[in-house]
Amino acid sequence: MRNETSACTNQNAGEKKDVAKEVQRSLLNSLYFSYGLATAVKALGISINEDIEQLRKKDCNKILGGVGLQGGILKADGSLDIHRIFSAGIGISKPQKKRKSKRRQVEVELGAGFGDWIVRKAIQDPSTDFLAVELRADRVAQIFARTAVLSTIEPINNLCIVGAESGNLLCNHLSNDSVDKIYVNHPEPPTQTFGAGTNLLSIKNGCQEPAHMLNSDVIVAAGKALKKVSSSRFVVVTDNFWYGRLICATIEKVIRENTGLFHAIDLTKLENSHSFTKVDINDDGSESSVLMFEGKPNEIIGYPSGSSEEGESYFDRLWRAGAGRHAEMHTRYIIVLSPCQ
Repeated sequence: MRNETSACTNQNAGEKKDVAKEVQRSLLNSLYFSYGLATAVKALGISINEDIEQLRKKDCNKILGGVGLQGGILKADGSLDIHRIFSAGIGISKPQKKRKSKRRQVEVELGAGFGDWIVRKAIQDPSTDFLAVELRADRVAQIFARTAVLSTIEPINNLCIVGAESGNLLCNHLSNDSVDKIYVNHPEPPTQTFGAGTNLLSIKNGCQEPAHMLNSDVIVAAGKALKKVSSSRFVVVTDNFWYGRLICATIEKVIRENTGLFHAIDLTKLENSHSFTKVDINDDGSESSVLMFEGKPNEIIGYPSGSSEEGESYFDRLWRAGAGRHAEMHTRYIIVLSPCQ
């Protein structure tokens, strides 16, 4: 179980190389003095002066070395060294044997909320490494606590919790071609300035977008972060039809401006995909290069398997709780993209 906090750095490559270690040191200080890292370090038998008010460079090196991360968690360009983070073999009370150097698949959930969905997925698929990305510190703590409790039964060594704004992480701290799948479980449009009356055609044509997480810059960054293989996926699930159309319009804009970045996956053509129905997203009934489907997320698009309650996101529980009052809350709209190879 690991916790990282992304810092916003907009420097060019040369400047990032100079500040990478300082960003890492700032991160460790934050975790040490406000997030409980001091207790974990003590439990691991790593000696740090108890009266210290700020971790020095040698203290940071001692902590990282003590858990098998001698090279740090950031590359010289400021991006997360995902392979190093997960291959260190950090256990509950002491470093476990390091994994072999074989690189594993990496999957990301943006806006992970309380971690219901991605923690269950990490448990079900121990052969894959997962990043849970969440902006709100209280929810980062909730995911951390959830993972800690479940780790008392069996260690969860394939989940990294990242406290960050999704766009900043994708743009500045994930290397290109480093991730296999990116998921977004989004219930409602997080914007108060735009609504169902927004001219989606104007967005497709490059006009102003609403202020929300999945803007065109984030979608472009997601496309760059995904590995250019046929199995890579960018999956968005929402319960709001208008918001789904907004995302489709934004993706359409991205595809027009970035030839060769993404192509849409037709879920009705996949094996055992009878549970998905294509939805018309254009008011005039015209064809679109982006496809949206109605149906229940399942293993076909990478969702955890099991009973109806296992593998649910926080929003799944909200839908189930509201079933008696709002039947439409059971409608899910799904968009699946794959990077062009």
